[in-house]
Amino acid sequence: MKREIDLKLLKIIHTVVTTGSVTEAARKLKQSAGNISYQLGKARELTGVYLFIRTRNGMKPDSTALELSQRYQQFIDSNIAVQDLSSYPQQKSLSINTFSLLEMMLANNVCNSKNSDTLFRYIFNSYVSSPEERLLRLRKKDVHIDIGNKLPADEAITTVKLFTSNVHVLVGSQNLPVDGSLSMQELRSSRYVIWSAIPDYYSDSMEGAVRTSQFIQSQDVAVVSGSMINMVSLCANSRYIMLIPNIFAPMLERNFQVKCMPLPPELDIRYDCYLHYSAQLDREPWLLKSIHGAIASMNFDNPQLLDSSILG
Repeated sequence: MKREIDLKLLKIIHTVVTTGSVTEAARKLKQSAGNISYQLGKARELTGVYLFIRTRNGMKPDSTALELSQRYQQFIDSNIAVQDLSSYPQQKSLSINTFSLLEMMLANNVCNSKNSDTLFRYIFNSYVSSPEERLLRLRKKDVHIDIGNKLPADEAITTVKLFTSNVHVLVGSQNLPVDGSLSMQELRSSRYVIWSAIPDYYSDSMEGAVRTSQFIQSQDVAVVSGSMINMVSLCANSRYIMLIPNIFAPMLERNFQVKCMPLPPELDIRYDCYLHYSAQLDREPWLLKSIHGAIASMNFDNPQLLDSSILG
């Protein structure tokens, strides 16, 4: 197609497809047959194809007309109010910047969700951790949504807390301690894999914050990686361990030979995850609804961790 087709024109094409007649389509849409024919002429110019062949039995749609009719029907069948759809989507894909664990969870749930919006292609960009670069990508609309550490306040960006999770220790299944718990001494004597993009781990108290900072700075680091999935795989096949938000434990324990174990009581470490998107998307409710649906499909085992405001 040369250009995008607006919703009104899609509706006309769909009505002609379903009725098989310009006259009947005009009656249903309460327009003149001449206007319907004129609009179909515009559609032919936009698509570069005939769309319909006039036969003795009525207007026979070609494959392009059938596809456009199906797209219109998908809009009608969705939960998006038609009055919110002023034009056919300008975007046919959702571009996402997030780290690999969330990418794995989001992609898995989008693909398996019955409510997933089939109109979109979900594109996961190579993860960028720099706050300045993340903000720039959002402002330029190089990405539609960004999920990760909280970004600095920006009037052009909308921010929603996605979840809060306790931080646990990820250990290979073959290296589990006999008593099922890890002491501070065992943690200090272990070697770690760490993420090159440092997450915003914190504690709820001043004393806890000091202990958390001292513990993280004293880690004996063996490997630094830009991919959290690679780190998980390494832990599964070595004696290295890593800190990880416990919210990912069910997914990781199903797919890797690993176990997430609580930290000793001396350490109370948490992680907050935020979703960001351009405030300009507030003008495109159908797109926001698709984003909300994609995020809601991320089946966290504890649904209360999902901020209700993201569900719209």
